[in-house]
Amino acid sequence: MAGLERRSRSRLAFKVCDEISWIAEAAVKGVVGIFGGERREFTLALVEELCKENRDCVVVCCDQRFLQLGVRYSRFRAARLGVNASLNPFKPVGEVDPEDYAVMLVELLMELLDLDQLQARYLLRALRKLYEGERLDPSVEEVDDALLAVEAEITARELFKLEAVRGLLEELSTGGLAAVFSSCSPISEEELLSKPSILDLSQIPGARFKALAAALALLKKLLLRRPLSFIMDEAALVFSSSGRRVRKHCLLELLDGQAVRGGAVLLGLEPSEFTADVYARCTVKVFTKPLSIGSERNFNEPTPPSLPLHSGEALVVSEDQQVSLVRFKVKESLLTEEELAEELRIPREWLPRRTERRSLLQRILGDRFLAEEAYKLLCFLRGNRAPYNGLKGFSNLPDQLFEGILRALLRHKLIASYFDDKGIRWFVVTDLGEQAADEHSEKRGGDG
Repeated sequence: MAGLERRSRSRLAFKVCDEISWIAEAAVKGVVGIFGGERREFTLALVEELCKENRDCVVVCCDQRFLQLGVRYSRFRAARLGVNASLNPFKPVGEVDPEDYAVMLVELLMELLDLDQLQARYLLRALRKLYEGERLDPSVEEVDDALLAVEAEITARELFKLEAVRGLLEELSTGGLAAVFSSCSPISEEELLSKPSILDLSQIPGARFKALAAALALLKKLLLRRPLSFIMDEAALVFSSSGRRVRKHCLLELLDGQAVRGGAVLLGLEPSEFTADVYARCTVKVFTKPLSIGSERNFNEPTPPSLPLHSGEALVVSEDQQVSLVRFKVKESLLTEEELAEELRIPREWLPRRTERRSLLQRILGDRFLAEEAYKLLCFLRGNRAPYNGLKGFSNLPDQLFEGILRALLRHKLIASYFDDKGIRWFVVTDLGEQAADEHSEKRGGDG
């Protein structure tokens, strides 16, 4: 380290350094953790250092100043998820086997979105159906439709588990999230994640979906096998120390893989935001504010809690536990949000945004007319039971169409049937069928 001198504060001897090139070196060979209120300012300086040294990186961020770096350095592709780019969770990338990708994705969803084993199994089955049919870039709606086929294979007792998965897919395919996790993107995932890029997540609503987007970017970047450093802003959203049942095994594997394939930089306000396993993987730790007394004790770092730090200063603990005080330049934003959008040429409505999904009856039957006929049958059965001939007499459909609707309603458990002691088969609507009728009524405006 050039330009070093010895200083002492609070009885701790440390080196003073005005260069961060040695930290940039660590960022491409292992895991660097950056903590404190000026973590982004330090990281901006670090990214600039990487650029000066011709080292490439992918930055996943929630701060527009990183996008400004993308404007300043032409080597970067700057993009905003949900505005001019998207990530399709269900699309394998690189040379990975689609079934292997499905397993990795489902494990990721279990850890980030709390899917249980049964729900994960349903989703995996649906993805296998799609991939076996050579549908390797399915939309969220296509995955939901594949789940309908799975629904027909499970017991009525398990339906509520599957409905929770379908509820999650509905979130992903409506409103602003539809543009974030779309299967159509103006910028390909390969271009975004196999070359230097700045990927902004600030337009994504909700912390858990920001975490999903960041983790997907890391997974796909690794599968593309390019040796770029990966810098993750607000990394505690992904590697949180609390709130999940699952032991983040899949996420740790991703972090370990990235550590040896380009290096990683994780940003967080406090070390305590991360699991101990994640924090222990940080070979270099940067503190832009002193650790609290409790944190110092818990994480066993040689940084005194009473040591004052000024803006543009950070304490850095190296892998061999040597402490340095590093000075860095804090850069202010140079562009307004409007100017940045103009520089990036971001159109307001580039990606399609679905605001409403088709009703369950429309998705099951695939035809608006047949869905209307099914809706009429469900309404007829509400509060009643009917034998086969009674139902057939109510409908004016040809036999083949009527039988097809009846089979679909039975298969998806919207109606049920039983035989009385005279051998007559009766049909009744189920709770799920009543919900489907209500949903269809709302989507058609409540008329009829």
